[in-house]
Amino acid sequence: MSSINSHDASKTTRAQWEPERGQFFNIFRVYHPMRCCSSDARGHVLFANGEAQGKLGLPGGGLSDGRPLSLLLGKDHALNRMIENAYVIGSEVRDVAMELGRGATALRVLVSIFSLGQGPSHRAMVIVRDLEPVQELENVREL
Repeated sequence: MSSINSHDASKTTRAQWEPERGQFFNIFRVYHPMRCCSSDARGHVLFANGEAQGKLGLPGGGLSDGRPLSLLLGKDHALNRMIENAYVIGSEVRDVAMELGRGATALRVLVSIFSLGQGPSHRAMVIVRDLEPVQELENVREL
């Protein structure tokens, strides 16, 4: 029963941000093929593009929508902690370098979090840019 209520709440939340959809897609176009997702003030995913789903391990086909990012990535995931801190502090994050994962599979990225709105229905756009192409250029220069 609670999953039905959660699903209904997800539909309501999605309807609330629908007017801002054009703004979301304009940001996606500028930053494509970056990993982009948006979340609400509770940390629930509103949208995640294919790049975010693939590289961050989020389920595709709309299965991430309405689900807590902390559940999808893990409460202690570095990206989840950064997003939570940005909400608590109430500030945007611009191009913060971080490493997601460990060892050979670690992904070096720049993270930006843009606030979209204020108050209890506050939403955010999270953009994760892969630093691998920059690393490859640095490696070529070292040769």
